[in-house]
Amino acid sequence: MPRPVPPPESLALTTLRRARGLTEGDLAALSGISKGLISRYELGTDRLSREKLEEVAAVMSYEPVDVDAVLSGILRATTRPPLGPLSPVDPTPAERRRIRRALGRLAQAELERMEEQFIKHLRETRAQRDRNAAEDLVRWLLEEPDPRARRELVEGSRQYHQWAVAERLCHESERAAAGSAEKALELAWLALRAAELAPGDPVWCQRLLGYVWLFIANARRVGGDLPAAAQGFPKASELWQAGAAADPGLLAAWRLPDGEASWRRQGNPDRALALHEKALALAPPEAKGRILLNKAVTLELMGEPERALATLEEANSRIDRLREPQCLFALQFNRAVNLCHLQKFAEAEALLESIGERALALGRELNVLRVLWLHARIDAGLGREREAEAAFEKVRQGFRARGIAYDFAKATLELAVLFRGQGRLADVKALAKQSLWIFEAQRVHAEAEKALRLFCEAAEAERLTVELARRILRYLERAQHDPGLRFEE
Repeated sequence: MPRPVPPPESLALTTLRRARGLTEGDLAALSGISKGLISRYELGTDRLSREKLEEVAAVMSYEPVDVDAVLSGILRATTRPPLGPLSPVDPTPAERRRIRRALGRLAQAELERMEEQFIKHLRETRAQRDRNAAEDLVRWLLEEPDPRARRELVEGSRQYHQWAVAERLCHESERAAAGSAEKALELAWLALRAAELAPGDPVWCQRLLGYVWLFIANARRVGGDLPAAAQGFPKASELWQAGAAADPGLLAAWRLPDGEASWRRQGNPDRALALHEKALALAPPEAKGRILLNKAVTLELMGEPERALATLEEANSRIDRLREPQCLFALQFNRAVNLCHLQKFAEAEALLESIGERALALGRELNVLRVLWLHARIDAGLGREREAEAAFEKVRQGFRARGIAYDFAKATLELAVLFRGQGRLADVKALAKQSLWIFEAQRVHAEAEKALRLFCEAAEAERLTVELARRILRYLERAQHDPGLRFEE
């Protein structure tokens, strides 16, 4: 006489246990359930509920979906009616087996598809929850005026030790860069500390740190600390790639190639353009406008203002004018800069009023200072030398006060060109002496320092020509984005 068949849950437990290569004693040690009770569960003499089955399966590292799959197979195998055609047109047993095999594959594929959809929804929900919380936390943090107190909050409060807080601080750093390089760097360092203290798998932590280092490098670049920026971008890329396996698309992947393009602009412009295209391919529609703005800067530095203007026109249709006022300012500002490169100073001047209004509305000091610099260039191009001189001097003092050495040097050379064209050699000498602080600041690399020393020596010896000043200026503009660029005397 055949023995009673255990219930499906009992058969499932036996199947799952044996699939792991475990004995009843092994499972008892893992689960804390006595070996005798496990035996009775599997024989069916003690009732094993579905909830208890999932609990025991979990200690063997099974998911509920695994339990479902085993139970489904058992139920199909034990409740299926006898095979055999009941009419001349019914399928044969072999045909039924082939049909069920195909349906099983389809069902498994559908199960996996639905599982991915549920996981995607869960990730998006949790990401939005974390970002909403981070928005409030960072807003409260920035209401604290004392930088030291902000550091202590991030360091000492566990609620700030979250990936989303680090991400939010990165984006705040990017926004602050238009007004204060110092504030941008402070926020980027806070982001780094939040990322370092955030819990998570080590691989994921590398991904997050790579993202943060991109913004540290950017803040250093904006502040004129180009040697440090040149170290930061490769570090960001290395960490980002090391953590790739742990990121389901949570962090904006387009930012890394776009940021790397900014770093490679002069040393390898073709590579920079390829990186911009990679960023465009990775980016959602709402991010493409800012990538195109960055690409236009690369084209400008390559000496291709016409292509830069065409790219700015393409960006114009992709910028959200209400949500991205900084991007709209950058669009108009860079359009005017490229018109100056084309000697179209009158067209550039026609944009100045609108650009100035946007800079003031944004309330960011560096924006306002760069608009004044643009004024100076346009005045010089239109022959308004007195106005240009006054504007260049204000620009120089603005960069000097902020310790932004490269931009101070460039504005100084532009003013030197103006003075040399007027034959004011004594004033050129004075400009050179006022530039000595750059060497003490140690924020330019050796080749740029070599170029600046040539400027100072030529000015002191009254050998500085307009052509030499412009050559040094062109070199500094290129070296600002390529610290490895050599200066040829």
